[in-house]
Amino acid sequence: MRPVAPEFGQDGGPRAR
Repeated sequence: MRPVAPEFGQDGGPRAR
């Protein structure tokens, strides 16, 4: 897994879709 912030929208951020 990459250390990605939720802002990038990979798992459940505001930019997820």
